[in-house]
Amino acid sequence: MPPPPTQQPPKEIKVLLTGYGSFSRIAENPSFGIVASILSSPVPVTITTIPGYTVTLVPYPVALRVAYTQIDSLIPQLWEEAAAAAEGGWDYVLHLGVGLEGGFKFESRAWERGYRLKDVDGFAPDGAVDMYGVHGSENPAAAKGEGRELWTGLDTAWITALVAGSVVAKEDGLLVDIVRSTDPGMYLCGYVFRASLMEAEKRGDAYRKSVAFLHVPPQGKKYGIETGREVVLKVVEGMVRDDKGVRE
Repeated sequence: MPPPPTQQPPKEIKVLLTGYGSFSRIAENPSFGIVASILSSPVPVTITTIPGYTVTLVPYPVALRVAYTQIDSLIPQLWEEAAAAAEGGWDYVLHLGVGLEGGFKFESRAWERGYRLKDVDGFAPDGAVDMYGVHGSENPAAAKGEGRELWTGLDTAWITALVAGSVVAKEDGLLVDIVRSTDPGMYLCGYVFRASLMEAEKRGDAYRKSVAFLHVPPQGKKYGIETGREVVLKVVEGMVRDDKGVRE
């Protein structure tokens, strides 16, 4: 009698998470609050519900400054580290940022140019418009993107539906409010998404499926950190399932 087939160990996948620090009206940025909650876990946070894969979340250890020049220097560096996934790099990246009050927004597109809103250093690459509001759409003078449209390769509609149909909010016991969006804003949220999508493009079209961006609501405005963390876990699961073709 032939021996039973050996079961292959699951493939290891690492997903980098980033979040932003304070700016404008946002004294405590929940995007990094969610990342920090994963960073503070005594054991690595993993997802083991995808057949054939074990996914480990890799939280970037500090909040990103809300500054264009830091994104310009840091994101290419992080993508260089991604090439060394076996030595501590990563396979996918999910950037987080704070959006408007209400639910979560899973972004699909960023713009190449048009970033006119001043950052925390008073600088903007494409103009000099004073920042007010949260992510810039409140300011008509600086809300329009320019240049090429940059799209993630992920099926954001499917991933959004996966999250919307399965994550229950801690605050009210209802399924979370999350929508697919094509407007990440013309501030640092859109800018970091743009930066990662441009790095992905340099490496080939398939790499566009390794980049995602999630807007989370301000702290205490409907959802808190714990619910945000559950949404992030399900978004990450959806990213890997979509890319690997494991939707069941």
